[in-house]
Amino acid sequence: MENKYFIEDFHIDVNRDTVFNMLDCFEDSPVYEEVCDAFEERKPWFYAHVRPRAVLAWEPWSKTLRQELDADADTAADRKEAAAAGRTEAADATAGQTEDDAAVGRAVDCGAETGAEADVAAGAPFAGLMYLLMTLGPEVEAESGRCFATGDYLEGMLLDAMADDYLFQMEDKVSEEMRLLCGRIGMGIQKRMEAPQDFPMAFHRRVLQVCGVASLWDMSLSSGDMFAPVKTSCVVFGLTKDVHIFRAQHDCSHCPAVNCKMRAAV
Repeated sequence: MENKYFIEDFHIDVNRDTVFNMLDCFEDSPVYEEVCDAFEERKPWFYAHVRPRAVLAWEPWSKTLRQELDADADTAADRKEAAAAGRTEAADATAGQTEDDAAVGRAVDCGAETGAEADVAAGAPFAGLMYLLMTLGPEVEAESGRCFATGDYLEGMLLDAMADDYLFQMEDKVSEEMRLLCGRIGMGIQKRMEAPQDFPMAFHRRVLQVCGVASLWDMSLSSGDMFAPVKTSCVVFGLTKDVHIFRAQHDCSHCPAVNCKMRAAV
């Protein structure tokens, strides 16, 4: 079976309220009407030049994946320290279990035996990994940069915020497709992970390789392993053989971006 699934059929309306919230522009702001006019004027251009595309790719667990995920010693140590703290807090609930059993119990929040338990029993934290890459293409980013370079800061900030909102909304559409895809391949989503808090930035290289879109989408990585185009999102999901588990959604309470304008109340 092909291990890639492409999604290009996106019909998303940029949410003006979300965009204005990102800009800290509200009805009592002295520039509110000006920003409203600029937003309406820019929308047709934005929709004509945004190039939304997404790909889901997956591969079975292997020793190579473990090595690459732990390639950054400091990041790996932080993850292990956090996991150890979680095990200490859950000691009462996991009395009599092995360390791996306790980890599984936290991952799936249920006492019944699951595919996730079988994965860990086999010496692997996951049955495999699924990679999600979403991008808006380079045109909106380039136009925003041009606006900033020529001193048109309002237009530049508007385009940047519109792109962020669009990219954020894309994941809702992708999540629906992912749930159906997981059913077809007989897998569930045990854990959602993002760099750098869950795995080293260098792992982006493997994601780009497995997804196979470097030349197709003219996508590359910087010296710091950041994606170009900049308006690109990368998420890694730990797979489980339990098809009833689907923990793919972003959880703001576990996100280190505490000042993010998109952050939900937690």
